[in-house]
Amino acid sequence: MVTCVMKQIQTMGATEARNNFFGILENVFLNNQSYLIKKGNIPMAYISSVNTAKTEETDILDEILELKKKMKKGSDSVELIRQMRNER
Repeated sequence: MVTCVMKQIQTMGATEARNNFFGILENVFLNNQSYLIKKGNIPMAYISSVNTAKTEETDILDEILELKKKMKKGSDSVELIRQMRNER
């Protein structure tokens, strides 16, 4: 199980993000800061550390492996996915 500390996600507009792109990259790399970029109040992009992305990807792969272990030959995958959702 992975334990993570919730960090506040900084939100900014696309123009501000464009004007401060290298500062954003520096904050992501040095401070593990995450950014949500919006254009016209619509979320367009999420910028986070590669380490954060790897952790999320690993968590997803772990869930898939657990699901695969639970599946039996000829089992109904739809029912299995419903069970997994209910466990959350």
